[in-house]
Amino acid sequence: MGTFNFDPRLDTHVIDSLNGEPYWWYRAFYDGGWAENNVFRMDLFPYKDHMQIRVFPQNKKRAEELRDLFQDETTEKLRNHGGVVVREVIMSLADQGLLSYDLQWYESIGEARVVKNYFVERIGGAAIISTFPRTLASSTPPNM
Repeated sequence: MGTFNFDPRLDTHVIDSLNGEPYWWYRAFYDGGWAENNVFRMDLFPYKDHMQIRVFPQNKKRAEELRDLFQDETTEKLRNHGGVVVREVIMSLADQGLLSYDLQWYESIGEARVVKNYFVERIGGAAIISTFPRTLASSTPPNM
């Protein structure tokens, strides 16, 4: 048996306990892929076809770090009068003409059949070195 609640300080649902034990987190496994360590809010995690989400016990220190991160983001959003806080500034800097970047759409990567996501491949003149095979990459992005 488990309990969970929406914590407005964190702006997300949290697992209070499972079988009477506190400090749980989750990891996503995409179809044919690898475990994705994440700090996404569970109720905003990007679901993809044929994926699994596994819940596992987390140590107290790491659980507190994640909660602090979420609370800091929520506090910052309130200071910005509800404006969305974007930590990545690449797109903003490019819009101002201060840098350039290349995005590549991937339908799949290696054994991961359902990726459906953009990856930054170059910032300015520097290539981002990727560690995944490109054999199944698609260059056809969805409509934006």
